[in-house]
Amino acid sequence: MFSFYSTLCTELYDYTKSVGYSLNGDIEYYKERLKDCRGRILEAAVGSGRVIIPLLEAGFKVDGIDYSP
Repeated sequence: MFSFYSTLCTELYDYTKSVGYSLNGDIEYYKERLKDCRGRILEAAVGSGRVIIPLLEAGFKVDGIDYSP
């Protein structure tokens, strides 16, 4: 049962919050805060990549990790 709801939640999240979808300006905020970062960035709980992909496209050096299969 958990697996079913886990999959359902993932599908709903991906449908309603696609890659690059900004929640109240969060992606723009991260880009601004990280603009002077010269090292690598770690995004924990990267999920489907809503945040990491735009950061990578903007030229940031980002690694992501997630527990989900």
